Amino acid sequence: MVGKHNHDPSDRPSAHPQHRKLTTGQIQQLERMTNAGAPPRIIAMTLRDDRDGNPDFLRREVYNAKRDIKTAKLAERTPIVAC
Repeated sequence: MVGKHNHDPSDRPSAHPQHRKLTTGQIQQLERMTNAGAPPRIIAMTLRDDRDGNPDFLRREVYNAKRDIKTAKLAERTPIVAC
């Protein structure tokens, strides 16, 4: 089956992870909003309104990025010690 796929083409870019990546600017904005205590829903709405950003991300990307920010901030310390 050279040259043939076993499925139809995707109907939207967000079906593929490489098209859902947040831009550097969006990640910086997400970090600022996370540090300010904004919930993921508000962060996602704000990032989608960014003309220079990627609007095709899923809210799951916001949750994952928030988790990564928190993990980096903790740097393998407990939350109590990190404060």
